[in-house]
Amino acid sequence: MTLQQSIHGFQGLIGISQKDITPPVGIYARQWGAAKHDVSEGIHRPLSLVTVVLQENEKTFPLVLVGFDGSWFRVPEDEFMVRGAPHYELNLSPARVIVNVSHTHASCSLAISDADKPGGHLIGPYLELIAETTRQSCREAFDSVCPATLTWAKGQCDLAVNRDLKDPERDRFVVGYNPEKMPDRTMIVGRMTRNSDGKILGSIVNYACHPTTLAWDNKLISPDYIGAAREIVETHTQAPMLFLQGASGELSPAHQYVGDTAVADAHGRQLGYAVLSTLSGMLPPNQQLVYAGAVESGASLGIWKPHVVDLPKNIDAFSFFVELPLKPQPSVEELERDLVVCTDRVMAERINRKIAQVKILGSGPTYPNPV
Repeated sequence: MTLQQSIHGFQGLIGISQKDITPPVGIYARQWGAAKHDVSEGIHRPLSLVTVVLQENEKTFPLVLVGFDGSWFRVPEDEFMVRGAPHYELNLSPARVIVNVSHTHASCSLAISDADKPGGHLIGPYLELIAETTRQSCREAFDSVCPATLTWAKGQCDLAVNRDLKDPERDRFVVGYNPEKMPDRTMIVGRMTRNSDGKILGSIVNYACHPTTLAWDNKLISPDYIGAAREIVETHTQAPMLFLQGASGELSPAHQYVGDTAVADAHGRQLGYAVLSTLSGMLPPNQQLVYAGAVESGASLGIWKPHVVDLPKNIDAFSFFVELPLKPQPSVEELERDLVVCTDRVMAERINRKIAQVKILGSGPTYPNPV
């Protein structure tokens, strides 16, 4: 039996493109119920959109992966403005396009329904800008494909902590650092290298941690910790970094909810250096360690040596639905009546978000979630 290191990757045609999508100052950016301001007053770091195209060969349809700095979509129509761009530009089926939003809480609203808010008139044009930038980025990535190799490695980063805390003063849970629970600190790093010369074309970083460092006191547009992480990785590799936010429901930084951008940058450096550590431990493309026998010395020593390996050259994508059970929900009419009589700014924000949620999920026992 041959003992060998596990290696995962793809060899084919790969292209990548990076664009700036920083929104205008003055756009509606009240992402926190506790915020006392409504519009952004400046830029901490630019927001970025990165597209990766994977293609088996020149005759096959590509897979498109888009990651961009942004908050969250409230309704499918707003989301499809962006995700639909690659479909139309490259004539692709829905299963062949994935758009991942970083979920930074220091960006602007992505909901056209907020158009009546201060600075809300800028949201529609900004969504159109993201959609057009996505279309251009997909075309650039597709036109730049070259024979290349994508390989993955698993690392760790200690930035994320568990954020489900039993309130010591009241009978409830709060969203904050719980030092008694161990978080999942897994980080997956993908490295794309050109076959002709081994040059790094780009990296993909999948990590789960809520970008909630900057909160209600922050008035600047920011990618949160992802900005400084990207700067470190891109400076070292001289290539774009596509960030994929993971399943971070119970994960966040321990030190968060601040207005100080230096804290977000420190968090980003923590992730960025963890990514570089993982990249530094990767073998050259198309290589894996294979057990080469034992050498007798002061102890019996097991020898592992690098060997060239053939990586998969086939890729595919498909979509399906999962019926997710729903908790009992109030009706939209009930919530709208509550909103009319609500005089508390924070509670009104909660009700508005609940209305959007119920409109999407409906009132049935399950919701057919697309995957």
